[in-house]
Amino acid sequence: MKIKISKWGNSIALRIPTAFIKDMRLKCSDRVEATLSSDGALIIRAQKLDRKTLSKMARELRASMKMGTSVIDQIRSGARY
Repeated sequence: MKIKISKWGNSIALRIPTAFIKDMRLKCSDRVEATLSSDGALIIRAQKLDRKTLSKMARELRASMKMGTSVIDQIRSGARY
């Protein structure tokens, strides 16, 4: 299948046909790994998440969340025992 390279903002892009996406079992916002073979072929594979990568993603997500006050502390400060 021939695919045309198009301009997308300041970059260039390839549109991947839906049939390929379905065969690869990918969906919008999934991550892929792109590599070049020694003969210049572009290889696109679904990204495999290992424990180290998953742990890093979890740390980044937690760091991006704003931590509030403890719910238990809020309840204790407003209640009598």
